[in-house]
Amino acid sequence: MKKDIYKLRIFLFSLLGLTVLILIYKAIVPFGKIIYAFNPCGNSFIISKIKPAERVEDPRRNKILGLPLGNCAQKITGDPVYFNLETQRGFDRAKITLEYRRLKNKIIEIGVLADKERHYRLQPLENQIIDNLAWRKIEQDGVILLQREENYNSVDEFFNNPPNKEKVLTYHYDLPAEEKINNYGNLLASSKAFSAGSVRPLRGAYQFYTYIGGEDFDFNFIFTNLKTNDKDDNIKIVVYYKNSAVEQKEIKNEGEISIKLPGPPDGFYKIAISASDDVITEKIATTQRILSFINRVWLAGTPEPGLINLTTDSSEIFARTINPNSLQKILVRDKILKLDETYQQFSQVAEMPITNIRLAKDDVIIAGDGVFSFSNEAFYNPDYKKVNKNTDVDRQGIGYIITSYEPRDFEDGWQVRTVDFDLTKAYRYEGVYGFIISVPGLLVEDEINDWVEIGEIWIELEGRTLLNKILNIEY
Repeated sequence: MKKDIYKLRIFLFSLLGLTVLILIYKAIVPFGKIIYAFNPCGNSFIISKIKPAERVEDPRRNKILGLPLGNCAQKITGDPVYFNLETQRGFDRAKITLEYRRLKNKIIEIGVLADKERHYRLQPLENQIIDNLAWRKIEQDGVILLQREENYNSVDEFFNNPPNKEKVLTYHYDLPAEEKINNYGNLLASSKAFSAGSVRPLRGAYQFYTYIGGEDFDFNFIFTNLKTNDKDDNIKIVVYYKNSAVEQKEIKNEGEISIKLPGPPDGFYKIAISASDDVITEKIATTQRILSFINRVWLAGTPEPGLINLTTDSSEIFARTINPNSLQKILVRDKILKLDETYQQFSQVAEMPITNIRLAKDDVIIAGDGVFSFSNEAFYNPDYKKVNKNTDVDRQGIGYIITSYEPRDFEDGWQVRTVDFDLTKAYRYEGVYGFIISVPGLLVEDEINDWVEIGEIWIELEGRTLLNKILNIEY
């Protein structure tokens, strides 16, 4: 009897020791490589559940015809959704393999959290707009040129003699922005100096383009603060020229910032204002002609807003407000965008390359995939347009797409696709990497039967070995 108890104790202690060793191995990952798997119906201490709950359906256990690895799946019904990866050590690379199927949606992307401001670095999983094009493909050093007609024989030839910017779309590839406005002198002579009153008061952070063509760089900003809490609000302005910061200034809470650059190089400049949502930009005074706000403006609430006019090249215009008094009907060219609920985002597809927007009330966030100006004269977008869910290459007269995405044949049913992330450029907080699954246009509230269904997720991690760490060897 004692012998049996002794053997049982040895077995239990051995089992406990083996469990501890396995846990230590998974925490340390001594050889630098490990694979974690996630199933929507399972429980994992490493990979979190997909959230938020209001954009996913409960996982369901059933026999799904064609599901190769498992019998559980979870539908995503709203964009975007998130999941986390928690590890005891850092890694250099992550290969994420997603098993999924979709209904109706054209673009699916996955991304890793890049910084504490919650920006994500996205990679494409699937783009049906590109996949369905029967265009000629040329590939060179990971860059793919798709062209409607065979006008170029190489990617280098395209770069050396690019076509009109309006004929080109990009997708996960950044073409250099336009550097000069050839007829700027004529435009400047035929237009008035920019009026400080032309820009409405703005709330929070924003970015915009301006252009210098023989003038000095001259801006003056006046900031106030709503002071909804006792915390200090840092207000920072950074001026970029050709992606390099050339000037920056900072104040706390509120006040005035003037930036003057005598005799700067001609070309486009990007101005980035970092501020909390408590900060209001009351005035922007400048001698520059071009002011085009990038992707988003939050029109701050004012006592008497009057009619507000915006010009944009966004393919779809989004509107949102948290203020019940700002609910309204917004005119997008000749279409009505109904903003009839707070904390909900509403949208209207633009049918023209350039669209005028009119609002009767402010304290509204207006967003899109282009730029916004408060007058036609101040509007100019130096960037190439990107492929998005509303892209219609025939209607838009597009002849070329430059991308890093490899077009592929699509088959109905379940797909298994892999993307690769550089985790050395990712943001890791308290041992957690954040990931996003983006399905542009997928809305819970639109009553359209569309979804993306997730079967399993595999994450293959690679980093330094324990020996590398001990010897501090770089590789």
